Amino acid sequence: IHQRELVRPHDPMILFPGTLQGRHIRESGEKGATLVEVQGHYPIQAQHLPLDRVRWHILELDMEGLETFNDLLERVVGEMEPLVNPEVLTVVRLLLTGRCPWQGQLVARGMELEQELRVQTLNAGGDALWLERVINQTEPLRSDAPEPWGGRATMPDPLDLVHLMVAELQEDKVALNAVFERFKPLRGLLG
Repeated sequence: IHQRELVRPHDPMILFPGTLQGRHIRESGEKGATLVEVQGHYPIQAQHLPLDRVRWHILELDMEGLETFNDLLERVVGEMEPLVNPEVLTVVRLLLTGRCPWQGQLVARGMELEQELRVQTLNAGGDALWLERVINQTEPLRSDAPEPWGGRATMPDPLDLVHLMVAELQEDKVALNAVFERFKPLRGLLG
């Protein structure tokens, strides 16, 4: 109900105007009311009127092809500038996705990255643009690295690793006996 939706344009018109103001990031996009002009008993025109003062926006950036931190900053500024509207405060959640050759640096320097992106956002939009949060969903780029995880470029879930090790132990009786030997002192302590 919070999203504006024209279900049927006529006979009869069915329109959900949405909410006047988005309250959080899940209610992103322009919000407002719908002015319906009626002739007799029939609507002849419906016009959306933006009334929101704070507009929420999710901006997803694919990191593939970005080679440096400066490339990222330039891309963020380029993507955010069109969002600037002096009539409303636009609040942006930035999602970084895709494979990135310097993904480890993004993780290690997360707070520094977010602060620098806030500065760039302020430079791009002044008081009309605000960076709410940066979510890093990037993956490392490992095209030239060996793939130790069963042919996968990224590490599997830890539980998958346990299943993989158990399967390998079932096939290698010598390794299985070595594991049993290592756990003998623990079994002795447990009784």
